[in-house]
Amino acid sequence: MKLDTPMTTPSAPGPDLRHHAPGTHSQPQVHEHVAVVPGLAVRRYFTGPAAALAAAGVAVQILPPIATPEVPPGSLAAVATALARLRHQRAPVTLVGHSFGCQVALHLAAQLPDVVTRLVLIGPTVDPTQRRLPVLLAAWLWDMPREPRRLGLEQLPDWRRAGARRIAAGIQAALADRPEDVAVHLRVPATVVRGQADPICRHAWAAELAARLSARLLVVPQAGHAWPYSRPETFVEVLHLAGVRGQS
Repeated sequence: MKLDTPMTTPSAPGPDLRHHAPGTHSQPQVHEHVAVVPGLAVRRYFTGPAAALAAAGVAVQILPPIATPEVPPGSLAAVATALARLRHQRAPVTLVGHSFGCQVALHLAAQLPDVVTRLVLIGPTVDPTQRRLPVLLAAWLWDMPREPRRLGLEQLPDWRRAGARRIAAGIQAALADRPEDVAVHLRVPATVVRGQADPICRHAWAAELAARLSARLLVVPQAGHAWPYSRPETFVEVLHLAGVRGQS
């Protein structure tokens, strides 16, 4: 099925988001805060997309990622509980997860049903076919050529700060988690997004998770796993399609 809103820019070849599997939930267009749960141990790579969203008039908060000193180790449900205490306000919020952060976002949505009014999952992990460390690592290595070289340099300070022990514990917690089992119990309007060339979040897995959430699925053409980093304007448009509106 073709996208409901094509995306084109004068200066770039016309990525358009293709719209799949419309869900049963409506997508209300309301003004609210956005909280971002970024990927494993890394946070600064999302400052660009967050700044683009803020420039569009949306209040944005980037929560600490798993495997960092601010977040205690443990199951992802326990991590979500800790993050819920870190939020600066409890106004209605659109919760955006990326990569491993999607799993935490699902638990947060389950724990805060009166706060989380919308859920956007970008490149959700962990695909059931990749729940062994060697397979997941292979998918990550396969994705590397699809990302800008500067992304690794951007993430390096975050990785150093987290340390190998925290990162390993975070990966194990994510592999043990079952996001599909959490998703099936949620009743929040949701959108699942994947990059067309993302080997970490395969289309079949994204479609399964979208079905369990009664969500719609958007595909960003010619995009890998960490596409929001290099395409912040596309990130803003994705949230626009999900129903997020800036303050007028």
